[in-house]
Amino acid sequence: GKRDLGGRFGADRVIDPLREDLKTKGREWTRGAGFETILECSGVAENLPLAFELAANGGSVCMISILFGGIFLNQPMILNFKELAFTGSYSNTHEENRQCLAWMAEGRIDARPMISDLIGLELLPRVYRERIHPGKAVKVLLRIGAEF
Repeated sequence: GKRDLGGRFGADRVIDPLREDLKTKGREWTRGAGFETILECSGVAENLPLAFELAANGGSVCMISILFGGIFLNQPMILNFKELAFTGSYSNTHEENRQCLAWMAEGRIDARPMISDLIGLELLPRVYRERIHPGKAVKVLLRIGAEF
């Protein structure tokens, strides 16, 4: 799953948030100091306030995921009191795409383990419903036409 990939790609630690308490583990791992940098990639709105809580004083939180609903901050002044930097990221640049493709061509990056599904376009609605939306898929590639 995704946690296995995290370890494979160099994560120091991984956690199953359905079985372990992220706040407790985060405090344990940082000895209470908090993380200097947090990348919020889950797309779960409730995790953003948690990211602010787990960030170190003077730390930064970057929201990489896309949230389609509103966000409620139960501690709205936490950004001020902890002097956090909060940024968002929408996409990657053409230069970043070229760099990643070059690294793959050179063999420095093997992206194949991230491909969880390779499907025909006609299966997309079902795969979205059954795999993508519930978070079971990592990366889904679409095969469009026989030549692919």
